[in-house]
Amino acid sequence: MLVFEYRSKVKLKKDLPYEKTSESFAYFIDSALGLDEHYLQFHKQAGYKYYVYDMLYPIEKDGIYKKGKIYTVRIRTVKQDLAEYFSDKLPFHNSEEFQGKGGELRIIPKKMLERIYSVTPILQKNNQGYWKGHMRLAEFEERLKVNLIKKYKCFTGEELDEDF
Repeated sequence: MLVFEYRSKVKLKKDLPYEKTSESFAYFIDSALGLDEHYLQFHKQAGYKYYVYDMLYPIEKDGIYKKGKIYTVRIRTVKQDLAEYFSDKLPFHNSEEFQGKGGELRIIPKKMLERIYSVTPILQKNNQGYWKGHMRLAEFEERLKVNLIKKYKCFTGEELDEDF
């Protein structure tokens, strides 16, 4: 399975606190998906979206991303058509907070992972809201495992020994 990475360059139109960056960038992506009927339907449907993104880089020490400064956000997907769509649309796309300023599409080299480091959280949400207010840690971990197994099967089409 190929993994595509689009390094999106964006210019901030206004100062943006760290706490708002993920939500604002999600809107930037969602509004770009809305430009095309096929991807608008993809955005609206329930299910896996087959992409993830990280946070603005470089990180601002004071937690406020600066108006007029250009940042990079990496978007990864296993769907080539989606990677090409991002590469085609995001460099010229605008939202209230972001102005697209180019980017670079590449294929991530395949290699065995030894560790995963992340500065972005894993979010779990259900009908009652985000997990912390109503779910124990053991329940969170079990749901995370089940979700990862489902995604693995969906992405690869392969069965997996679930006893681990």
